Amino acid sequence: MGAFDDLVNAISDLQDWRAEQERKSNNYVRKVKVKERKDGKVIVEDKSGFVSGEVTQASVTSGEWTIDAPAQKGAQGFLLCPDGETEGGAFFPCLPNDDNPHASTTEGILRLKGPNGAEIEITGGVATLKGVKVIVDPETHLGGEGGPAVARIGDHVSVGSGSSAGLWPIVEGSSKVFASD
Repeated sequence: MGAFDDLVNAISDLQDWRAEQERKSNNYVRKVKVKERKDGKVIVEDKSGFVSGEVTQASVTSGEWTIDAPAQKGAQGFLLCPDGETEGGAFFPCLPNDDNPHASTTEGILRLKGPNGAEIEITGGVATLKGVKVIVDPETHLGGEGGPAVARIGDHVSVGSGSSAGLWPIVEGSSKVFASD
């Protein structure tokens, strides 16, 4: 083998190496959407025709706290592949679209929305849970804001047993728990 053949082989090897590096760099970050869910993982695709294998969906985790919200079909985000290989990638669902809009676009409001009208909103020091009709703050309001304290003042409760039992009205209630009818 001569020097020319060695040069041709070296150039060919460089072209192959460059092509591999380009393939990997195209995989580092991809804007994708969920094509389907399978066995707790997702298969994602992008507009170029790329379809991944099963990849893990990222969650927010820090020690004892973890937030998981499994993405549904059509949810958008990024497929991150630090080594350029999509098989080891992780899907981060984080891009709203018409089918999966922002939960909130107002500054100062943290809002989590879920199926069937479930919603948690925190703003101005008040946490509101909708869909279950509970507002939790330093006080607890059952059935909506306002209402008498629990046990509700004026409610009659059974006191005592046997012949001394009787119904007596509640005359004082909690300063931290309230309920509406």
